[in-house]
Amino acid sequence: MFREDFYTIDSQVIEENSADFVVRWNASHPIFSGHFPGDPVTPGVCIVQTACNLVGLILQRPVHVYGVKNAKFMQIIRPGEHPVIHFRLEIDVTDENFTNRVKCYVYHEDKQFVKLDFTVK
Repeated sequence: MFREDFYTIDSQVIEENSADFVVRWNASHPIFSGHFPGDPVTPGVCIVQTACNLVGLILQRPVHVYGVKNAKFMQIIRPGEHPVIHFRLEIDVTDENFTNRVKCYVYHEDKQFVKLDFTVK
């Protein structure tokens, strides 16, 4: 969706049903200037959309968030403090409705920011 100018992928390791991505936020993106002026933070919806985009890369098809079972935002991600973030994605096999369950862990070193459990279709 907004990948080309909101973030870039520094590295990726894709396995059969999991992947690790290192993502670099574009701190000058207009989303950050509006959320919040003087103290930019990464909006939760942008974190979820980034995870969804990364799942699409793994599955090699466009996907959309179909449902969110659980979303825990444990710490704020400030692009100035943490311009590089790790996304660990674990994907269950597609069911008969072409949906995949995804577990996503967003972290940097020993700091856990977000845990997501969602489905894509």
